[in-house]
Amino acid sequence: MKLNEIRTFVTVAQTGSVQAAARQLHMTQSAVSRLVQRLELDLGATLFDRQTKPLALTHDGQAALDHGRRVLDAAEAFSDALAPTAPPMGVLRIGTAHALAEVVAERPLDQLRSGFPDLTLQISVDWTAPLLKRLDDGSLDAAVITLLTDGPPKTELPARCLGREDVRIIGAASHASTRWRSLRAMNEVGWVIQPESCGYRVALTQALERVGAGPPRVIVEAYGKNLQLSVVARGAGFGLLPASQMKKIPVKQKIKAFNVPDFRLTVSTWFVRRRQPGRLSRPLDAMERTLSGALYE
Repeated sequence: MKLNEIRTFVTVAQTGSVQAAARQLHMTQSAVSRLVQRLELDLGATLFDRQTKPLALTHDGQAALDHGRRVLDAAEAFSDALAPTAPPMGVLRIGTAHALAEVVAERPLDQLRSGFPDLTLQISVDWTAPLLKRLDDGSLDAAVITLLTDGPPKTELPARCLGREDVRIIGAASHASTRWRSLRAMNEVGWVIQPESCGYRVALTQALERVGAGPPRVIVEAYGKNLQLSVVARGAGFGLLPASQMKKIPVKQKIKAFNVPDFRLTVSTWFVRRRQPGRLSRPLDAMERTLSGALYE
């Protein structure tokens, strides 16, 4: 059973004759009759009562006409969805590192929604390694990740570096004393950081070990940046924040960055996408551009 057989049958049924269908389809009458007969053979059913003028549909023919119209409508929708000028549709699955979740969920997300209203957006937040794994297995279309090492991410997928920046130690503005210039002293107060597996936390742990201060004294362990900033602003502990986000925090008047010689951390942000994204290329390109501006403007 082929699509041209169904289309020919539906046209004959709608026009009421093989001759009229042949004119409409720009085919010979014999070709039209042959395609209809082939469809009847495939279905094992007689679709027309050929003893009447004009042609009349049998009971099976009427059922076939209803189904045939739906098949043709679906085929047309399928073709339209993949046309070069068709707007992107379906689900766009974006992953983001924990440290970038708030940034991704603001202007980049809003612009995608307004620019591509037929897309359904799904945002997943996770660590870099699981996000790359999900990209590799095809369960994500793109991901925004952070790396603490030089070089590109360990993947063969297309990846572009959006920028590099320092991660700063932050604390309440009330901690203005020069006492808070060493990791050892800061560790006595404690830290407001993300749970295990966070790259920032790994780097902090290594820095503390280098100065003999032991593991980080964790006061609050939380994913949410706003919660972390609120606790830090009240002087309960020190935190870690990318330099670009310092000017965007809602409590910045109560928080300051500290220059600590014992701690140096530079991270890079990457946008990684699936191969051959098809109609999703346009929204992915738009998100990449918006992210670059939102992160480092």
